[in-house]
Amino acid sequence: MTDVINDVIELIESKKRILICSEPNIATYITLKALKEKPDVDSKAIIFKFSGWTKPKALENIIMLCNRFKVDYYIFEAEDIVALILHRLKPYVKSGTMLLNACRYAVRSLILMEFALIDDRVPIIAKSLTDLVVNPEPRFDSLSYPLVRYTDTFLASQLDDENVVRDLSKKACELGEFEYLEVDRRLNNLKSRILACKHGELFVQPKNLDELLDRNICVLKHLGWNLWKYTQ
Repeated sequence: MTDVINDVIELIESKKRILICSEPNIATYITLKALKEKPDVDSKAIIFKFSGWTKPKALENIIMLCNRFKVDYYIFEAEDIVALILHRLKPYVKSGTMLLNACRYAVRSLILMEFALIDDRVPIIAKSLTDLVVNPEPRFDSLSYPLVRYTDTFLASQLDDENVVRDLSKKACELGEFEYLEVDRRLNNLKSRILACKHGELFVQPKNLDELLDRNICVLKHLGWNLWKYTQ
């Protein structure tokens, strides 16, 4: 565990501004523990996105850590924002799984582009290797995955508290061990499909999907920054 935390701390110390876009899992826990070991880190721009399955107690613990590290904002899981968008699009399109997936990827891209990659912020994406395989995010040159070298199996074996493993990462060890190159290959294979979907006769290209989102993403751009600001 010490070696893992030291690796994360080394990455944290090399950045002046930090953004963590993560789910409540083992990787999140280890990153928060690393931040706790380095309290003088300037953590002004830390954002968490929470997934719907999170147990209330686990969510409460992470929010308490957010308060301790003076986290500025947290945002909801992309699916929550997508639900708002699809609700507004309901009169115009027939939604389905493929459209949902396309919107989800587009929203995650916009979150990174609008919030993470502005004002010279240097984002650090703290995701478990399992999450990278199951829910790959769009890849940008300025993003880093500090825990990508570790597998969930290894991270789980390093944790002292078994309750953390059970509560914060129900997906631990599901996919077994993957080499980094295998993960990268899977991500590259998905790049071309991130913003395209097909549902019946509806075909959404990246261009007009962006146009739809531009009209409906105002909840993020204009209201979201205040709407989802967390105040203790």
